[in-house]
Amino acid sequence: MLFAQAGIPLTSGFIAKFDVFRVAFEQEFYFTGLIVLIATVISAAFYLRMVLAIYSQSFGEENESTETVPLTVSITTSTAIGICVAVTLLVGIFPALVTGFTHAL
Repeated sequence: MLFAQAGIPLTSGFIAKFDVFRVAFEQEFYFTGLIVLIATVISAAFYLRMVLAIYSQSFGEENESTETVPLTVSITTSTAIGICVAVTLLVGIFPALVTGFTHAL
């Protein structure tokens, strides 16, 4: 999900950011497009640093004996996260599912 927030290709976040850039430059809002581009690069660095922090440190709560206790996630939370990831990738791979609808409006 952080990759989608960063606008990495094949995610819905990339499609959304690409549409913003496309419209900004088609309407000749070059200064606005440049500001959005700079903000995107800064936010991508932030989100990717978060991903790096997640996978470079062990997550869990330490008890009195300084042993790491694994983090448990309920099945409903895992299912919700899985559905969100699947929809994010589906929209990223097949953007016409959403863009066709929004362009018709």
